[in-house]
Amino acid sequence: MAYRIADLFAGAGGMTLGFTDERFGGGFVPVFGVDNDGAAVRTHHANFQGQSVHANIEDWIAHGDPPAVDVIVGGPPCQGFSLLNKSRSGDQRRALWEPYLETVKTTGAKIFVMENVAELFRSPELPHIRARADELGFATVAAVLNTANFGAPQIRKRTIVLGWDRAKIPFGVELPEPTHVDPALRALSNLPVWNTVRDAIGDLPPEPIGTDFGLEAPLNLHFGRTPTEKSQKRYRAVPEGGKRRGQ
Repeated sequence: MAYRIADLFAGAGGMTLGFTDERFGGGFVPVFGVDNDGAAVRTHHANFQGQSVHANIEDWIAHGDPPAVDVIVGGPPCQGFSLLNKSRSGDQRRALWEPYLETVKTTGAKIFVMENVAELFRSPELPHIRARADELGFATVAAVLNTANFGAPQIRKRTIVLGWDRAKIPFGVELPEPTHVDPALRALSNLPVWNTVRDAIGDLPPEPIGTDFGLEAPLNLHFGRTPTEKSQKRYRAVPEGGKRRGQ
């Protein structure tokens, strides 16, 4: 059985890919994605089936008629919660979770997965998000997850809010268990240690295929660059084997 999925604030479709790519498990069929960036929507359209909607989500949900789906995924713009937003106020993007949940209601979705920056977890908005979900009949669980603990070659912490319709999924849904562990904790776990950038792209040939993207295959992004002297000094300052941020 394939589950129908929609991606809000979809961008080029990163979350759509995570759910639909067979390498990551598959089992989901994209029905539509919505974003207000035209270039991103064109990329989404070029890579996924279903509708790729170029629209402001608030206008779209007010005047549109979204099709039924099983799962809603997406990350409302995170700038309002970012550490760069020192005042934590005056940013309308902080409230875009509201049309997100309205879409959950309108489409009849059984599950939603919302992701955002780690700061959302301790923000005053998270209790409001969970309260609104509760009004819609959804139970929720939220946590800050580190992508490195799930195989990504990057230390990146994100708040994940997972919600499920209590009537349709009475036994609930759980957040995933880590598949990898911090190398500093390897003695305490049987899990493999975090993947590195070398693990991810170490099989690329030493020489790039050029310095221009070009129009011909292979378009595998293994392109050379012309870094400035300042950038080269920074590269040389990185110790052998890399360096974790904060060390």
